Amino acid sequence: GDQGQHDGARKVPPEVVTLGKQAELSYQQWLHTRDKAAMSQALDAQKKVVDLLPRDPDARLMLGTLLYYSGRDQEAEKEARVALELEPDNPQINKLLGRILVQMSRERDGLPFLRRAVA
Repeated sequence: GDQGQHDGARKVPPEVVTLGKQAELSYQQWLHTRDKAAMSQALDAQKKVVDLLPRDPDARLMLGTLLYYSGRDQEAEKEARVALELEPDNPQINKLLGRILVQMSRERDGLPFLRRAVA
């Protein structure tokens, strides 16, 4: 088989690394200050990461998380569902999707994902 193709071995373009760091730093700044400009910067950078790595579940998870914290639940749900398709067993993705759905008063939809997150 091609076991050499381990996920961690993927070459990530330096541009993506830079954008990812930008998004992370802006997100951390937002967590401490709740500064809308910081969240906006984080979203811009993370959207570019997703554009460059559309099949990366972690990139989608981060974008979904940022959208969730921005109160953009429908967009967040869309990203979380794409991430889940890419990596169905990821507890963080299941947890995010569950939280988004509960936030949207769709507890019945959300609870199975939250249960899966802690399974």
